Amino acid sequence: MAHDSQTVKQIEALRTRVLEQDITPRPDLSPDQAERQRFQAELNTFAEATPMFAVARQVASYYPMVPLQPLARKPLADTPSRDLAQVYQWYQELPNANIGVPIGRSSGIIAMHVEDTQAAKRLRRLTVEEMHNPETGESWQENRALEASWLRFVRTLGMSQRAVTGWGKDVDQKVEQWNKAMEPPEECWLLWSYPLPVTGMDAHDFPARRVVRGVEVLGPGTIIPFAGSRFDDNLALSGVVAPLPVIPQWLASMIGKPRSRKVMAAAREAYELAQHQVTDVDALHLELARAQAREQYQAEAARAKEELAKAEAREPKPELPDVLPDEEDEPESTPGVGWLR
Repeated sequence: MAHDSQTVKQIEALRTRVLEQDITPRPDLSPDQAERQRFQAELNTFAEATPMFAVARQVASYYPMVPLQPLARKPLADTPSRDLAQVYQWYQELPNANIGVPIGRSSGIIAMHVEDTQAAKRLRRLTVEEMHNPETGESWQENRALEASWLRFVRTLGMSQRAVTGWGKDVDQKVEQWNKAMEPPEECWLLWSYPLPVTGMDAHDFPARRVVRGVEVLGPGTIIPFAGSRFDDNLALSGVVAPLPVIPQWLASMIGKPRSRKVMAAAREAYELAQHQVTDVDALHLELARAQAREQYQAEAARAKEELAKAEAREPKPELPDVLPDEEDEPESTPGVGWLR
């Protein structure tokens, strides 16, 4: 017996709806959630068309940042921010702005500025450690690892080597000059993160000070250009955005200012209290959201199943023959293997 096509379509639609409700919960969005999704989509569209904003958004997810003059280092805002709405507004006004990050405990960054290669060699000499074997009396020197994230200049593009052909008899000299011009600046920054108070290693502050000639620890509030900033058509800063390595204890003791036990105890208490409060609130909101979503999709699934059962009950049953075939009409089974049927 042919089934009503409208009934078949209705049943198939209900079956699809049941599967969707069972597999993918889709709770209704609140106005705030809908606005957040709309704003996120707007940010994604702007980031695709504005590469510097895409980098700035990534940096702002870890540190407060400020826009810098395009191809330069001068800050264009007084107050650093991690608020995406604020960062979005900055880059709408100036899409090619560089990225600046403040140094200090507010951002969790310790930074050391190195002027050039010679300054880096002087810094390297500070890592020398005298070693001694008391059994043999042997002494030697070893270099301790700096374990830093290096922020360096890199050349991203460049004139093709073919462009220097046909320069006449001075071609070798011109190629050498061209190669020298393409070398990135030797200036760099070394970055570390502050140890967490709960580790017991957060025993130093890092005010501005000179370490050796050409090497300085940058004080709190100093703005440095960050990874992703560009300084001409083919010169950019490159480095790891996050997470930064924790400053080695031996180096912290050498360049840091000791903190009092009272200050350290207060910082640890404040840190643990903040972590506890944030964790409890986030866990509560997450559990409530999960419970609400679970109740909603379970209710939707139950209603869909009820409607499916009612529709299947209304569906015409297939007609069965009045008389089943007798066993005598079936072919005889092979002796000894009847249990296989």
